[in-house]
Amino acid sequence: MIPSDDIKRQVIPRWRTIRATKGAGEFGSARLQLESDADRSVSVRIAEEFGSRVEEWREARDVSAAEELIAIAIVSGQTSHPDVTTAAELILADREVLSGSKELASLITTAGPQNDGEVPLASETARIRIELARRKRLLELYPRDALLLTETALLYTNLGMTGRASQLLRSAFGVAPNNRYVLRSLTRFLVHAKRPEMALDFLSKSDAWQADPWLLAAFVAAEGVAGRTTRAWRQTKRLLAEERFSDFELAELRAAAGTLHLEAGSHRLAR
Repeated sequence: MIPSDDIKRQVIPRWRTIRATKGAGEFGSARLQLESDADRSVSVRIAEEFGSRVEEWREARDVSAAEELIAIAIVSGQTSHPDVTTAAELILADREVLSGSKELASLITTAGPQNDGEVPLASETARIRIELARRKRLLELYPRDALLLTETALLYTNLGMTGRASQLLRSAFGVAPNNRYVLRSLTRFLVHAKRPEMALDFLSKSDAWQADPWLLAAFVAAEGVAGRTTRAWRQTKRLLAEERFSDFELAELRAAAGTLHLEAGSHRLAR
């Protein structure tokens, strides 16, 4: 979790995984298709590749086949498969194997039983690194998947690798400059990095921020952190008065508007 103790009253967007964001209802009227036909085809291809690598491993039983198997096992979430465990043990026993392969093999052999396709590990850092390895392989297949780029950036941020996270978020913005999930995640990242002005620059380049209450709320909050007088008050009042958004979709924007009233000394309106 990215801390927010230094942001005072501003309603800064939370940076969640796609699953958590969808569960919280933040996608709402954006009608984002989180599982496209392309995504489903990738799942099929990965499952087929895993089966092929298992067969190759059973025939060869060498380090090269073992490395290929554990790599696809991480991508496909099959790290508890018996052949994968045996392959990981072979890698750990070979002194000439590269340290990167040994690290992945070690993570697999110390992992507990899988739960809903995820690998619960004793170390949260180890779990993140396995998930990061999986996503890096997926990005090789779909380098322009904005949601995948953004979620991967969150993993890098949790590991303290903010430089790489920033690169991925910029790439995601380049692919999908109007995507709600990308923009809110980018805003949260830049505010945490004490660069709210840059967050505002990215939001301003989007065509969506004035028409989307979730993005407008992020814009107003970033203005507050940057110490700016808001230039979005007219858009805020307009969206709050429209009937096409639900109360839930407007909740964060109402909170942002309340903060503006409080800072201006209008306590009655803020309530």
